[in-house]
This record gives sequence, structure tokens and C-alpha cells, in this order.
Amino acid sequence: MAPACPPPTICAGICRFLPESIDLTQPLQGERAAPYVTYYEDTTRQLGFEALLKRQDRGNTVALTHGYSNRGMSSSALWMEFSASNPTDQLKSWLVEATYSHIDFIDVYLVAEDETVEHLKLGDRRPFSNRPIAAETFVIPIDTPAHSSSRVLIRMAYQDIGLLDSNLQLWSPEVTPPTLSRTD
Repeated sequence: MAPACPPPTICAGICRFLPESIDLTQPLQGERAAPYVTYYEDTTRQLGFEALLKRQDRGNTVALTHGYSNRGMSSSALWMEFSASNPTDQLKSWLVEATYSHIDFIDVYLVAEDETVEHLKLGDRRPFSNRPIAAETFVIPIDTPAHSSSRVLIRMAYQDIGLLDSNLQLWSPEVTPPTLSRTD
């Protein structure tokens, strides 16, 4: 399912590679999202969602083409972005799971084609009740309407410093993730 080599894109005269969109016509059985993700390391931890969208210099956004999701110990905030497309005539539901369950702050922004935004505030330092699915890991359900796409932006950070492991897995709702340990 992962693209062998992402398509090249030209930004400010510099050739770089951007991942393809996740194809929601294929079953998702725990595939790693890394081949589809671009990330930006915010060393100041000051960049908000609106500012990220308005940034003109997207050249510092890097594709995770090699699939390495562990960024090591860091005090930075890590922004990740990917999209999924649904060319079918039916709504497609799917799940994104952040498998490292010790991240202090995870902000998830689900952007629809009409630019409406749903913001989920997750993380170890936020109420467990904020999680849309009561689980040990962070599991985010997403519905992508027919003939449209979904854009997902995720910000991960620690209060001070911590292990920025951005491993994300993709699931179809009919497949139960083995790491999904329900607490209800």
C-alpha cells in the first residue's frame, strides 16, 4: 500500500518528495502512516495551527519517506500532516492510532474539504475523557465522505522534554488493533 517512491514536488526551486494520499479503497490493517506523513519540527513550540497553515516557507517540512518515526528526546513540538482520499460513492470510516501512549500533549486537527476543522485535545496530561475511544493508546476515528479527502494535522509535544515517537498506524474499523486495550 505504501508508495515505493513518492512523487517529486517543486517548492521555491528545490525538488523534494511529498507522500501520496492514503487510499481508503484499500483495507487498513495496521499499516504505518509514515510513508504518507510530512513533518515539521517546531523548536520554539510557539507555532499554532493557524500559523502553520499560513506558513509560506513549507521547505522545512520533511517527508518521512524512510519511515523513521522516532525523533528521539526533544523539547520541540512535532507537527505531522497527511491526507486520505475516498474516491468511492460511500462514506469511509477509518482509525489513526498513535501507538506511543506517553506523549503529554497531542493536538489533532481534522480538516474537511470545506475547510471545517475538528480539534481533539489528547495526551497524557489531558483528561482521559477527551479520548474519542477509551483506550490505552490514542485512537482517532475519522469519517471521510464519498468523493472527498480528509486532511489530518497532528501536533505532539511534552511539557518539558520527552521521547517524540510519532508512530502512527492506520486501521479500518472492522479490524481490531491488537494494541487497542479498551479500558471501559
